[in-house]
Formats: sequence, structure tokens, C-alpha cells
Amino acid sequence: MTTREQIDASSARGEQKAPAYEGPVGKTRRESVHVTIPGGRVRSVEVYVAVDVQADPQLRDAALSGALHRFEGGEELAIPFVYHDARARKLALVLPQTLRHRELIERARFLDRLAADTKSEIPKYVRAATVVIGPGELASYLDAEEGDGELSARQKKQLDARDRDIAAREAELAGRESELRAKNDKLLQREQRLKTRAEEVTRQEDEVRESSEILEARNSPRHSRPTQISLSIEDGL
Repeated sequence: MTTREQIDASSARGEQKAPAYEGPVGKTRRESVHVTIPGGRVRSVEVYVAVDVQADPQLRDAALSGALHRFEGGEELAIPFVYHDARARKLALVLPQTLRHRELIERARFLDRLAADTKSEIPKYVRAATVVIGPGELASYLDAEEGDGELSARQKKQLDARDRDIAAREAELAGRESELRAKNDKLLQREQRLKTRAEEVTRQEDEVRESSEILEARNSPRHSRPTQISLSIEDGL
């Protein structure tokens, strides 16, 4: 009776016997990009956007150390690149940490390039379209025993840690949002109370002014009765 493990092992051996990917996406390739240098000037430089470590083994260490796009002065360019090792059946799109928020976008672009390669056979390890963030995840991916897109234990641990970090940040943001809503509600309530007090003060001022006008009207000379003085003839004499 054939077990699941035997089927998986047979599939893995079949993958190893299958031809490696020989299309342009996995070949070493350089492209020109424009960068701003100190002083505000812009210059064009050529950078690696794909490395085939079987054809160019000297690029392997630079890719794994993060120095592939690092200048002599220590400046680094945030540029994705394809890492391909045909012998190990490994192909991954490597994103720098600063572009991790573009993972899905860059993966879609990567798949579009593969789809455009209609002349080459696309093996399973290439179809997996593995995306890794930074040299650390690239090293973990390369440590996996099989080049079929499966993750090693260390890489899974790193991904789990990243997921926990994202979840913690989301929880923190949710907490801050809740605090902001509570503060906003308090401000609205205070504003309503101040508005109510202002309306009450205005009403009282109107009442006082109306009362004052009534009193002034009552005390006005026009409303005073004239004093009648009677003089007798004797008094006039």
C-alpha cells in the first residue's frame, strides 16, 4: 500500500529530475536606475535585478549579505531582485525591508513576467513564486531541503514572528483609535455643554436687559404724575 510520505517523496524526486528553469526571469540581469546623490544631482547607475548564482556564483554572497545594492559609502538602494539557483531548484523574489508593504504588488508583477515567458518550461519551484523579505528570509528559504516552495522550520518561525508583530501593531493601532474616539466623544460632549451654558447665559442676559428696560421705562419722567399746587389769594398776597 502506498503511503502519503512515499507519494510526497516520489513527487520530490520527480521535481529534482525535472529540467531547471532556463527562462530570462531567472537569468542574471542588470537595469539602469536614476539615483539622487549628495548635492541634489541625479545620475544613472546599473543595478542587479536578477542573479543566477549558478552562472554567476560570485553574486551569491552579495545577495545573502544584503550588499548587492550597497554603495561604497554604505548607501543602499531599495530594489527588489530575483534570486535563482537552478542546481538547488530555488527561485525567489527578494524584497528589501523598506518595500515589505509592496509584497503583493511586486509578487503580481513577478508573476506577470513569468506568464510572459511562453517559450520556457516553468518548473514547480518557479511556479511557487516565493517572495522573501530581506537577506535573513532568503537564507532561511535556501536552507529548506526541497526547492519546491516549502518553508523551513526557521523560515516558518520568522514568518510567525512577523505575523505576531503585525498583529501586535494592529492591536496597538486599534487601541489608539479607540482612545482617540473616546477623547473625541468627550470633546463633543464638552462642546455641547459649553454651547448649552452659552445659550443659558445669553437667555439670562436677555432677561436682565428686558427687566432693566422695564425699570427704566417706569422711572422715566414721562411716566411721573405732575404735582398740583393750589395757591389761595391770600397766599398770593
